[in-house]
Amino acid sequence: MTLCTNCNAELNGTYCSNCGQKKFSQHDLTISKFILNFFEDFFKFDSNVFRTVRYLLFRPGFLSNEYIKGRIASYVKPLKLFIFTCIITVFLGQYIAKNDYTFPLDDFTFFQQEVDQVTKEKNISKEIFIEKFNTNYFSKIPFYFLIIVVVFTLMLSLIFIKQKRVMAEHLIFSLHFYTACLIFSLIDSVFDKLGDFTFYIFFLIVPFLYLYFSIRNFYTKKIIASIAATIFLCLIYFLIQYYWIILTGYITLHLI
Repeated sequence: MTLCTNCNAELNGTYCSNCGQKKFSQHDLTISKFILNFFEDFFKFDSNVFRTVRYLLFRPGFLSNEYIKGRIASYVKPLKLFIFTCIITVFLGQYIAKNDYTFPLDDFTFFQQEVDQVTKEKNISKEIFIEKFNTNYFSKIPFYFLIIVVVFTLMLSLIFIKQKRVMAEHLIFSLHFYTACLIFSLIDSVFDKLGDFTFYIFFLIVPFLYLYFSIRNFYTKKIIASIAATIFLCLIYFLIQYYWIILTGYITLHLI
């Protein structure tokens, strides 16, 4: 007797008569199948969105485990959730986070010299440069996260190569992690006016802790191994973020 991997009801045919989920097999954990499933239901409204976001934020690693176990119909699929979160971040970020990146830019003293020089030559204020910078930054967030998700997935496959997981499992984990990071960035934008400390909380501390618990719940229960993997992956995360800000700054300077 075949059981539905989502609700454990008896499965007769391709779809479960109880929850409606399609029959799940290990062949579904391939990159091609993963992307195909995404396009099949991208434009369908999902009533599980709030439930999914709750689990995503407060139970790190849980959704990734649920997906690879075949419990798919009960949650929004990871790629669909990631894309919609990107869209929301780009749309809202331009309105509620106009000055989010002014203080990180001020910390880059070597870059400030070029900003001061170009703004003086072009006879524009620093405020105009910051406005253009934020526009460029938020408009390219989906591309930025696409790059970082791919890099993160490859790093995970190397770090946990002994677990012999398929690449799609690492991709699912990466998508869930960076979807959470996008939500953290929006939370930071909302509380940004409280002070610069919110940047450190939601861009440094919270992602680090979230990643640590995600790794422990998804990859390994070993504390030392989890800490080591978290530190290494966070270094990758911060380096890419750092150079992305700098690159966006240089692009903005040349587009003024």
